[in-house]
Amino acid sequence: MANANDRQVGGNHYGAEIQHWDFALANNLGYFEGQITKYVTRWRKKGGIADLEKAQHFLQKLIESERSRSEAVREASLKIDEQFDSLELATHLLKEDYYDKPV
Repeated sequence: MANANDRQVGGNHYGAEIQHWDFALANNLGYFEGQITKYVTRWRKKGGIADLEKAQHFLQKLIESERSRSEAVREASLKIDEQFDSLELATHLLKEDYYDKPV
């Protein structure tokens, strides 16, 4: 079977020196980052301003996703801190109870 880079499906308008999927893999891009770079790098040759608007749309979603993820991480961190504080208090109380018992 031929190498995927050696064939083109759906037109001849790509013809870039480096295939976008190789760039995305080499740079460990996530889905949204891959879509953003795809549209930004091809807009002059294919979709024009519409491709830039698509890139902007994916960027908006990436920003929303990252803000949401950051908030979730912050909330999880606060819960862990609360649990740690509770554990410290329980440990302290157990030690006090242990040392206050008569022998």
